[in-house]
Amino acid sequence: MEGCSALTILDMQKDYLPGGPSPVPQADDLVPIINEYIGLFSGYRLPVFGATAG
Repeated sequence: MEGCSALTILDMQKDYLPGGPSPVPQADDLVPIINEYIGLFSGYRLPVFGATAG
């Protein structure tokens, strides 16, 4: 990975998971994938950012 890379996770909220007030079909399938990328970027000591709209 390049030293100028960063991971940005946008609008990943519990609200969109099953049982939340606004569930999105298969949103829970993304959680392990996102966690894997977080681990990968963290392992390379690259920044990880998260932002939500609400």
